[in-house]
Amino acid sequence: MDEKGDVIEPFVSISRVWNGWSITRAKAEELLETIRHQYKVQFFNAPALNDTSKIFMYSINVNMFFYQRGLEHLLSLDDNKIKRIFLENQMQNSLVINPVIEPESETEDYDSDKYTDTGVNKFLRLLRRYKRLDLKNKDDRANKNLLKALSFMEKSVYLPGIVKLVGGEENIYVTSKIDGFREGDEDGRNPIHANTVGEIGAQRVLGPVVQMQKTTDMLAGEFFINWMMQRLI
Repeated sequence: MDEKGDVIEPFVSISRVWNGWSITRAKAEELLETIRHQYKVQFFNAPALNDTSKIFMYSINVNMFFYQRGLEHLLSLDDNKIKRIFLENQMQNSLVINPVIEPESETEDYDSDKYTDTGVNKFLRLLRRYKRLDLKNKDDRANKNLLKALSFMEKSVYLPGIVKLVGGEENIYVTSKIDGFREGDEDGRNPIHANTVGEIGAQRVLGPVVQMQKTTDMLAGEFFINWMMQRLI
């Protein structure tokens, strides 16, 4: 609990940032397209940078918030389920180079000779190490392995697959933002906020919600009204 006695739900956040001194509109749009392919999500509706000629001190980020129940779901999955999701949602440049070969049934174990290595074995080792250390109450070492596992997952699996691994969009919140001074845009000093994936907050929301508000730079009143409306709909 915090000083006021409010319950704070444990959660994990991962951020990926692309930044620099300046970037042209064309290069920024290329980067947004790369991010779209990397996550298999259309964060920004075209043309997001229609009035922009250049962005100075730019920062484009993707932020993922994993709720406790999402982490619990991930840790409850059996190895075959995780392998299937990795196989079906692995990040790859070409399905011709890296063909996906389906097992005959959902219960069939995956033979490593049948398909290109997805890196899932490393992910499973990190999860097993986390569970083992957690049982021994070695929290710091356990949490480092869990963070490594989630970071590896974020780099290896398209976002729709990550959503499956954590048990659905209600267990995750993903957002993106373009920051910096946009030359040629009348509103160029304000960040551009992306479409989001998942739900803002949880039943015990204080920790994740406050962190998300800070990350997205939304005013407190605007943020909580937006969250309450989404929860009521």
